[in-house]
Amino acid sequence: MDKFLVKVSVFLVAFFVINSGFALYVAGGLTENRRSKYHWACSLAGNQFDLAFIGSSRVEMTVDPRVIDDIVHTNSINIGASGAGAGDQYLLATKLLRGNKVDTVYYQIDYLTLANKFSYPFKDYIWLCYDDQREVQSTVVDHCGAARYWAWSGIPFLRLMEFSSQYDLFPHRNAGTYWNDRKGGQQRDTPDAASLADQFAVYIPDSLSVKYVLKTIELCKHNDVELVLFQAPLRAQLSLVSDFPACTTWIDELVESRGLAYWDFSDIYRTRGDLFYDNHHLNSAGVLEFSSELAKRIAAKRAASDAERLTNE
Repeated sequence: MDKFLVKVSVFLVAFFVINSGFALYVAGGLTENRRSKYHWACSLAGNQFDLAFIGSSRVEMTVDPRVIDDIVHTNSINIGASGAGAGDQYLLATKLLRGNKVDTVYYQIDYLTLANKFSYPFKDYIWLCYDDQREVQSTVVDHCGAARYWAWSGIPFLRLMEFSSQYDLFPHRNAGTYWNDRKGGQQRDTPDAASLADQFAVYIPDSLSVKYVLKTIELCKHNDVELVLFQAPLRAQLSLVSDFPACTTWIDELVESRGLAYWDFSDIYRTRGDLFYDNHHLNSAGVLEFSSELAKRIAAKRAASDAERLTNE
């Protein structure tokens, strides 16, 4: 019996060591997958951006930095990512501001951001690739619990077993040119898609989402980065199938209490269904029109700031 236990123990130790070593080796290359918008955004370093656009797919598929740069003569970047909730957006902003110089952050905020427990599950499998950083550790613990995080951390191959379908083991280092060429923006050329009923009827701000929206705001303040909140266009029919006044009220109260700049574009295309891909995203024609509109607003803001600075001098 003793020999059997010894053999089992040796097997378990060997299994743990070999699989953990392999997991650590594989994990080292996961962040090189530049097809992932998250890994691409996290790889940005040593740049100086006049403008950075942060949010979910409602930024990624709504704001074209190339259009804005052509009009305003700036260097901007779009790190909005599909499915990014408030916690993901905070970590993307943290990585961007830590590795790059940014003058102004435009942060897209709406009811989906505030109620993202229902719509945007936290991308734990992405951030476990960066859990050597304190902000990532605390955010993963907040969203997934300490027990799960320390199990993932202490037994490295667990994360590969759990999230194997999410990890692309081939680096695709050149795939980042897709995002580089578009400066992080993306368009889907589908005209006037049919309105889709929302999956959830009631949107109420949840405490964890609110916490990370506030952390993103404080992050910009801490890094001395100018912050402008904005809300991207929504399709007119959305208001008929959703009930989200609590989120709208919270945004209004936040803006007023903190004296934040807030540009609400949610209803500017209520009569232009031809510009939408679906309820929450614009098609390519809509992206071009909205990016031009946003650029004009940014240009006017920058001109006013320049005039005020000259007056004060």
